[in-house]
Amino acid sequence: MANILVVEDELLIARLLKETLEVEGYSVTIVLNGKDAVLFALRETPHLIIVDIMLPGMDGHSVIRHLRNHPKSMHIPIIALSALSEPEDKISAYEGGVDGYITKPFNTDELLAHVRRQLCRIHESCL
Repeated sequence: MANILVVEDELLIARLLKETLEVEGYSVTIVLNGKDAVLFALRETPHLIIVDIMLPGMDGHSVIRHLRNHPKSMHIPIIALSALSEPEDKISAYEGGVDGYITKPFNTDELLAHVRRQLCRIHESCL
């Protein structure tokens, strides 16, 4: 079973993500801020991270930079989830190292397709 870290400061959205992913059989941990997300990811090494870009304190871009620059977490797939929908927002996230970008409000089928695709990239078992 894949372990997914959800980094989302809006509790309602975090719970929706957790429920959606758990129904599909994933183990989900919610973290509400960027600093705790980095600490958790370096300690627990989740299989996948879904991170909101607009977080209080350390924003999603900073979280991604920290994780991409650390040998223990640089390989973990990261999907950005954000209300920012302009092309330059997406480009900035991709240039910062995300593997996928989903805009809010999100479609659960699209989210699950992104999650499955990223997990398949790192685990050959789904091929």
